[in-house]
Amino acid sequence: MSDIEQRLRGWCPHADECPRALIDEAADEIERLRAELAAMREQRDEARRDACAFQGIIKFDLQHPKGIISTAATLRLAKEIAAERGWDCFAQEGGGA
Repeated sequence: MSDIEQRLRGWCPHADECPRALIDEAADEIERLRAELAAMREQRDEARRDACAFQGIIKFDLQHPKGIISTAATLRLAKEIAAERGWDCFAQEGGGA
Protein backbone atom coordinates (compact mmCIF):
# COMPACT_ATOMS: atom_id res chain seq x y z
CA MET A 1 0.00 0.00 0.00
CA SER A 2 1.38 3.41 -0.94
CA ASP A 3 1.59 6.54 1.15
CA ILE A 4 -1.43 8.12 -0.55
CA GLU A 5 -3.51 5.00 0.03
CA GLN A 6 -2.52 4.93 3.72
CA ARG A 7 -3.30 8.64 4.06
CA LEU A 8 -6.69 8.16 2.41
CA ARG A 9 -7.56 5.25 4.68
CA GLY A 10 -6.25 6.99 7.81
CA TRP A 11 -7.67 10.41 6.99
CA CYS A 12 -10.99 9.78 8.65
CA PRO A 13 -10.90 6.72 10.90
CA HIS A 14 -14.43 7.18 12.25
CA ALA A 15 -17.16 6.12 9.85
CA ASP A 16 -19.72 8.49 11.38
CA GLU A 17 -17.56 11.55 10.56
CA CYS A 18 -16.82 10.92 6.88
CA PRO A 19 -17.78 8.88 3.84
CA ARG A 20 -15.54 5.93 4.78
CA ALA A 21 -16.87 3.76 1.98
CA LEU A 22 -15.92 6.40 -0.58
CA ILE A 23 -12.41 6.72 0.85
CA ASP A 24 -11.95 2.94 0.78
CA GLU A 25 -13.28 2.80 -2.77
CA ALA A 26 -10.81 5.50 -3.88
CA ALA A 27 -7.89 3.72 -2.21
CA ASP A 28 -8.93 0.40 -3.79
CA GLU A 29 -9.12 2.07 -7.20
CA ILE A 30 -5.60 3.47 -6.76
CA GLU A 31 -4.34 -0.03 -5.95
CA ARG A 32 -6.12 -1.48 -8.98
CA LEU A 33 -4.76 1.19 -11.32
CA ARG A 34 -1.22 0.68 -10.05
CA ALA A 35 -1.45 -3.06 -10.71
CA GLU A 36 -2.87 -2.39 -14.17
CA LEU A 37 -0.06 0.07 -14.90
CA ALA A 38 2.57 -2.48 -13.87
CA ALA A 39 1.03 -5.08 -16.19
CA MET A 40 0.92 -2.58 -19.05
CA ARG A 41 4.57 -1.65 -18.51
CA GLU A 42 5.53 -5.32 -18.72
CA GLN A 43 3.56 -5.70 -21.95
CA ARG A 44 5.22 -2.57 -23.35
CA ASP A 45 8.68 -3.83 -22.45
CA GLU A 46 7.95 -7.20 -24.02
CA ALA A 47 6.84 -5.49 -27.24
CA ARG A 48 9.97 -3.32 -27.17
CA ARG A 49 12.20 -6.37 -26.71
CA ASP A 50 10.51 -8.08 -29.65
CA ALA A 51 10.83 -4.96 -31.83
CA CYS A 52 14.53 -4.67 -31.01
CA ALA A 53 15.13 -8.38 -31.64
CA PHE A 54 13.39 -8.24 -35.02
CA GLN A 55 15.31 -5.12 -36.00
CA GLY A 56 18.53 -6.82 -34.88
CA ILE A 57 17.80 -9.82 -37.11
CA ILE A 58 17.05 -7.54 -40.06
CA LYS A 59 20.22 -5.53 -39.40
CA PHE A 60 22.26 -8.75 -39.32
CA ASP A 61 20.62 -10.07 -42.50
CA LEU A 62 21.41 -6.85 -44.35
CA GLN A 63 25.06 -7.08 -43.32
CA HIS A 64 25.39 -10.86 -43.76
CA PRO A 65 22.86 -11.97 -46.40
CA LYS A 66 23.79 -15.66 -46.21
CA GLY A 67 24.78 -15.80 -42.55
CA ILE A 68 22.94 -17.47 -39.72
CA ILE A 69 22.46 -15.39 -36.61
CA SER A 70 22.76 -16.97 -33.20
CA THR A 71 20.45 -16.34 -30.26
CA ALA A 72 23.29 -14.59 -28.41
CA ALA A 73 23.99 -12.32 -31.37
CA THR A 74 20.29 -11.52 -31.70
CA LEU A 75 20.10 -10.58 -28.04
CA ARG A 76 23.27 -8.48 -28.26
CA LEU A 77 21.97 -6.57 -31.28
CA ALA A 78 18.54 -6.17 -29.67
CA LYS A 79 20.11 -4.69 -26.53
CA GLU A 80 22.21 -2.31 -28.65
CA ILE A 81 19.10 -1.16 -30.51
CA ALA A 82 17.19 -0.69 -27.25
CA ALA A 83 20.07 1.41 -25.89
CA GLU A 84 20.08 3.55 -29.05
CA ARG A 85 16.37 4.18 -28.52
CA GLY A 86 16.82 4.94 -24.84
CA TRP A 87 14.68 1.98 -23.79
CA ASP A 88 15.38 0.00 -20.61
CA CYS A 89 13.29 -3.00 -21.62
CA PHE A 90 16.15 -5.45 -20.99
CA ALA A 91 17.00 -4.11 -17.53
CA GLN A 92 15.03 -6.88 -15.77
CA GLU A 93 16.91 -9.54 -17.65
CA GLY A 94 20.23 -8.72 -16.07
CA GLY A 95 22.08 -6.35 -18.27
CA GLY A 96 19.99 -3.85 -19.84
CA ALA A 97 19.88 -1.05 -22.12
